This record gives sequence, C-alpha cells and structure tokens, in this order.
Amino acid sequence: MKSNIKILFIIFFALFISQSCSSKKDKDHNNEDHFVKGKVIEKIICKKDTSQNYSLYLPSYYNSDKQWPVIYAFDSHARGNIPVKLLKDMAEKYGYIIVGSNNSKNGLSWEYLNNSIDILFDDTYQNFSIDKKRIYCTGFSGGARVATSIAIFKGGITGVIGCSAGFPKIDRPITNKFNYIGLVGDKDFNYLEMQNLNKALDKSDIKHQLIIFEGKHDWPPKKIIPDVFLWLEFNAMRNNLIPVNDSAIHNFIKNNLPETDKKNNPHETYKTYILYKKIINYLDDLYDVTEYKKILTKLEQSDKIQKKIKYKEQNEQKEVELQQQYLYYLSAKNVLWWKKEVERLNEQIKNTKDKEETLLIKRLLNFLSLSSYMQSYNTINSNDFKQAEKSLKLYKIIDPENYGPSYLYACLYSKQNKLDKAISELNNAIELGFDDFNDLKQEPMLKLLRDTKKYNEIIKPRIN
Repeated sequence: MKSNIKILFIIFFALFISQSCSSKKDKDHNNEDHFVKGKVIEKIICKKDTSQNYSLYLPSYYNSDKQWPVIYAFDSHARGNIPVKLLKDMAEKYGYIIVGSNNSKNGLSWEYLNNSIDILFDDTYQNFSIDKKRIYCTGFSGGARVATSIAIFKGGITGVIGCSAGFPKIDRPITNKFNYIGLVGDKDFNYLEMQNLNKALDKSDIKHQLIIFEGKHDWPPKKIIPDVFLWLEFNAMRNNLIPVNDSAIHNFIKNNLPETDKKNNPHETYKTYILYKKIINYLDDLYDVTEYKKILTKLEQSDKIQKKIKYKEQNEQKEVELQQQYLYYLSAKNVLWWKKEVERLNEQIKNTKDKEETLLIKRLLNFLSLSSYMQSYNTINSNDFKQAEKSLKLYKIIDPENYGPSYLYACLYSKQNKLDKAISELNNAIELGFDDFNDLKQEPMLKLLRDTKKYNEIIKPRIN
C-alpha cells in the first residue's frame, strides 16, 4: 500500500514539474510573441514603474531558447530610439538586443538615474533571454558618462561604447573590469577629453580603442558601427564567450592593413601608424600580431611620424590654452569684439591649408558655442536678464546656424512675460532644427508660454 502511495506521489510530482515547466515555456513564448522582432519598437513601458520606458530592437530571429548579448543605450536627451536605430543593422547581423532608455538624460541626479537603470535592467531581464556575461552599455555625451558610471560603480558590464564624452569623476581605483571603445568627432568640443582619456587608459589594464570620425558632437555615423561590433565580438572571442571566427579576423586585417610600396613596405605616414595600432588593439591576445608590433615599433621610431606626433601634441596644448583664454573673453570682451573675432576665425578656416589647424579652430568654435549656451541658460535661469541678453547675442554670433539661441530667447521672453516674442523665437528654433518637443513640457523657464493657445497649436501636433 505504502509502495503504491509512493509511486502515485512520484507520478503526481513529475506531472506538477512538467506542468510548471510547460507554463514557464508558454509564458516565455507568449512574452516573446508580445514584442515585434526585426523592427524598432519606440516605447515599451516598464511594469514596475510606468513612468519609465525604453526603445527596443530584437533581431528578427530572436527566441527565448538561447541567451542573447544586450547593449543598453543612454542618450543625453532621453531619445532612446536614436541609438537603437543607429545600432539595429549590426545588431541584426550579430544577434544583439538593443535597449535605449527614454528616461536617462543630462541634468538628472545620480540617485534618480540609479533607480531608473535598476528598473530598466529588471524589466528587460524579465522580458528577454539575456546573456549576463555579455551586457554592454553605450551612451552619447552625458549618456556616455552614465554608461561608464554603470560599468565602474555598479559592475556586471562586459564592455562600454563611449561616444563624445569620457568617464565620470572618480576618486578611487576602478575595480570592476570592462573593455572600452571610445568614439569622437574630429570637430567635437570633447575631442581633447577623449584623447586624454585614451592616453590615460594606455597606462591601465583596461583594453581600449579610440576611433575618430569626421563630425561634431553627436552619435557616430552608421559607417563606424561595424567596427564597434567587431570590437565587441573580438573581445568576446578573446574571453572565450563565443567561438573564434577566423574569417572575421582575416577580413578585419585585410580591410585595415595600410597600403605598401612596391617592396611591400608600409608607407611612413601617421595614418599607417594609427591603423597598425588599431589592428594590434583589436587582435592582441586573440591572434598573432607579432609582425604588426614590429612594424609599429619601426614606425614609432620614424622621424617623420615622431614629428607628426609632436605637432599634434603641441596643437592639443595650444587648444587647451585657447579654450581658457576665450572663456575669460566671454565675460571680458564686448559684442563688437566678438563679432570681429569670430569673423577672423572663420577667415582663418577658409585660408589655411593646414588640416590640423582647421579642425582646431572648428573645435574651438564648437567649444565656445557650448560655453555660451551654458552661460546663457544659467543667466536666464537666475533672472540675470541683462547678462542673459549679452550672452545670447554672443551665442548667436558664435553659432548662427544653431537653434540654441532662438530656443533660449524663447525661454528668456517667456520669463519676462513677452509671450508673442517667445512664440516667434520658438518657431525660429523649430525652423533651425529643434525637435525635442517632449522635453519642452518639463522646461521650467517656459511655464508661462505653455499656458498660451499659440504654444499648444505649435507643440501638440508634434508631441508623441
């Protein structure tokens, strides 16, 4: 009798476990079907906190039977769909989930961001089958600092893709290990910061690479993204997280090897020097790069390349000094002086044949644009309207094609209750490219303007 009861219990328990597994499988299957694959989903609301949401890309062949690498992306203006769209093609090719936060943005406290990140991670862990050994973070500008902050302070991050900004301020050694790839435009006002970070990482045990692209302070262009994913893939191979792909390695070498002369010697140029450094950074400890290291050593000893390196270092020092000088001039010099000085700098760009000098001046003007924006914003916010007027005039002289001056004029006039002028400037800002309409709802300096009929006629059709 006891034997029969025991058998019945075993059968019942087996059926219970089977049903439980079946339910879990059905849950995963239903959850999987709930999200469209192969297309960008603009907004997914987090279950734990409905004020938190994110954009998503799942590969068209995603299923919950295996675990997938994931990239969490943080834009400086909470536009999660921008990095998701930027990364989706390579995510489809290599099989990555892309998650873009629609809450993380500049100006938020770390306490808020930390909670928002926890909610984001928790929701995606519940919804998707994620490989915990292959969690990556990326971000642009302030979002890049968020991405590196997660890796440094929270841990559990395999690699970081930092776009146009470096690490947060840290007062202790980095103990959480991750690899790092930095991306910055050659006209970005944060170019020097990224260069200095790269030099500092040369002295650390963090595997790293810096890629410089043609552009200003922005997410990198799509043509750069394949190299970003190869960096992630090669590091995963190096750490035995995925099988080594010899074909991918050989194709990478073929696509990056510099041109040679008739005797098969690499050309003695700075570009050649940078390409060999890149091949070594990507493949060291994964592939035999002994020959490439020998070539790099020889190039480093070349008088021609040493001269170029020294020239670039001198230019970087000159740029730092000019930034400090012009910051002082923002307060010390009048509008007429600035008008003449900006004209002089633009003439210098037209007339010089030195590419390095051209890029330096463009970065300097972009740096001044940011500085005048911050000065204008702060003076309007603190009701120093006289100084705000001067700062905005300078901002418009320095960066006339930017929508920033018109947007801040709208803020200034709104605070002064000059609402017709504020509407006119807001329209100017939109014509010049302003499109962060959801953020307008939270801008305290536009409080009076938001109550007007004209404002709502402009904004309501454009808000998601």
